[in-house]
Amino acid sequence: MNAKTNIAQARTIAVQQPQDTNVDVSALMVLVQRAALDPQFDVGKLQALMEMKERWDANEARKAYVAAMANFKANPPEILKRKLVEYKDASGNVGTSYMHAELADVTAAVIQPLAQAGFSHAWATKQLEGGMIEVSCTLTHRLGHSESTTLKSGADQSGKKNNIQAIASTVTYLERYTLLMATGLATKGIDDDARSSEAHPIDTKAADWIALFESLPETATVEDCKARKAELVNSYGGADMTPKAVIAAYNVAFKRIRGEAK
Repeated sequence: MNAKTNIAQARTIAVQQPQDTNVDVSALMVLVQRAALDPQFDVGKLQALMEMKERWDANEARKAYVAAMANFKANPPEILKRKLVEYKDASGNVGTSYMHAELADVTAAVIQPLAQAGFSHAWATKQLEGGMIEVSCTLTHRLGHSESTTLKSGADQSGKKNNIQAIASTVTYLERYTLLMATGLATKGIDDDARSSEAHPIDTKAADWIALFESLPETATVEDCKARKAELVNSYGGADMTPKAVIAAYNVAFKRIRGEAK
């Protein structure tokens, strides 16, 4: 009686033990060994089981990704706009100025919180036909699920850059924005009384339009610029509602495309 009782208790304890990934892997290896040793073993069923396991793992990884991203967003990092950008008119006076966050500001703010939530990020860059540059940012969770965000643009030929500098400028710009888009984060302004008379605060929408006009390639046409302006004005519901800083950035880009920039 005592022996039977001990066996029953042992079986109960074994059933109550939580199963983990190692147990699942061990069970699969047993089936693989049986298939290798037994010529009558149904290999088709084993393959179906392994495919089912792969689908299960992929779904669990996807759910873990979503849950981890929700935790990351519950306490999002703060990304400050620290870089002052100025446009000067023909007289050399500052006509428009604004603040933006550089790539280093973004990565310094998000990498550690992402890692704590179980994420890593990586960029992949391609040069496409016609001189276009494509950058993809991929976020991967520790359980294996990953999601990518991709943007592309022409090389930034503004400011008398050489070809390498033009490509590097565009790559940096696209890396910054794909990482922000992949994480669903936005930058914010900082309080700086010393610059309050020069840098007027603008929202994220205006900053994105300004960045778009800054990155227009030299291969863009006047018609491209006009089409972009029409989209801009329409997005704000009219020219009177469009921020002056954005219009100024458009004017600079338009003159650059027409070859009038000094």
